Amino acid sequence: MKLFLDDERSTPAGWTRCYWPDEVIEFLRTDLVTEISLDHDLGDDDRGTGYDVLNWIEQAIVSDLFYPPHITVHSANPSAKSRMMLALGNIDKLYEQLKGAIHNKALNDPRIDLHVRLAEDRSISEETMIQLANDDHDWVVDVLSGNESLPKKLQALISEKDVDGEHNFRWSLASNPVLSLDLLHQFAESTDENLREIVATNLALPVDLHEVLVNDQSVPVRSELARNPSIGQAIQSILLMDDSSEIRGSLAANKRLAPEYRDILLRDPDIHVRCNIAVNPSISADIQQQLFEEHEPEIWEYMTCNYSLTPELQHKLIDTGNDEVVHILVCQPNLAEDVQLRLLSDPRIWVRNHLVGNRGITEAVRQRLSEDPEEGIRGDVASLGIMTLPMMRKLAKDDSELVRCYLAQNSSIPESVQLVLAEDESEEVRDALGGNSNLCFAARQMLKVNKIVETVIQIV
Repeated sequence: MKLFLDDERSTPAGWTRCYWPDEVIEFLRTDLVTEISLDHDLGDDDRGTGYDVLNWIEQAIVSDLFYPPHITVHSANPSAKSRMMLALGNIDKLYEQLKGAIHNKALNDPRIDLHVRLAEDRSISEETMIQLANDDHDWVVDVLSGNESLPKKLQALISEKDVDGEHNFRWSLASNPVLSLDLLHQFAESTDENLREIVATNLALPVDLHEVLVNDQSVPVRSELARNPSIGQAIQSILLMDDSSEIRGSLAANKRLAPEYRDILLRDPDIHVRCNIAVNPSISADIQQQLFEEHEPEIWEYMTCNYSLTPELQHKLIDTGNDEVVHILVCQPNLAEDVQLRLLSDPRIWVRNHLVGNRGITEAVRQRLSEDPEEGIRGDVASLGIMTLPMMRKLAKDDSELVRCYLAQNSSIPESVQLVLAEDESEEVRDALGGNSNLCFAARQMLKVNKIVETVIQIV
């Protein structure tokens, strides 16, 4: 979870908005916050400033070995920002001093989400990495395999882990941009086609392995190489002449495709190739318009996934009236705000339902979705992590038991919301809360007391 503390600025896509320090602190207590960005002046100094969050983190590190998130300060107040940066410096020093103990505490915590946080952290020690490499959860080892601080000897250890089992960790390692040359060569020359496919995407591939993989007999392997932005024009020119339209299509999607090769592929007779140009984020607005005017629904579907698509073309794609095109477009995180508002007003429930899952929608749009007359829409909002604290508190009092159940199962809800749900009149809601993987001690005790009271009442 990423938190954005501010009273005026727009919330960045994928971040949860907070307006006051106490809201940020409540989320921080869950240990699931990975990043925060703080303003200082929030409109009411009596309710606190961004500096109060830093002060709380500093004290929590010392008193409770709190695992701090990545912190940035975006305040425009020069003196306040200077003060906050000094506090941030103190936090960094404390974290460095207590890092080992903080990581050990996280390692001993049973929550898998916390182990994943550790596995992503480039500052963890080699000893911690060794323990994570032997974690019982494959997800943790997968995440660790992508850590760019992973030392070569641990890369080798993981590459040999459970090779013949159901989960091949080499596949997770193969895309790590700091993978050793030995393993890059080993994977590129492996008999495992899936492994060669993944290593073909590695941005650190040396030129000699480009030359090996461009001659690979497997079309999927050459196709993944064609998408790799690190390949030079010499390799691009070979792939341009490949008989397989799948490979030419992959080349067409390459973000660093030479302009002269792009122009050749624009005239390719195979629509699959032109579809992949449509999804390429490096193409100009003029080329986007040119491809739109081909009036090919298949090209339109690919075009919706282009994260540099202009707002004008986003509206035009909706105007096509093609449900499949709208279905894909509504899920794209790059939707312009006026396009989001247009889709929010769409009478088709499935459109709003897909909009809920879009992590790029604005806070205002998400707020309106949390108030949608359809309980299924509100339930989907409640099940996701990107909600403001006031939004969570309102959903905890929603008239729909289904919505409250979805919220109760959400591991990102903080203690104050858990305590409200622990007193819910619905047994289904309380049971759903009982299964929450991040249930706080106070809520767990309250559920136990309620259970005892119910038992006593039944006996009487």
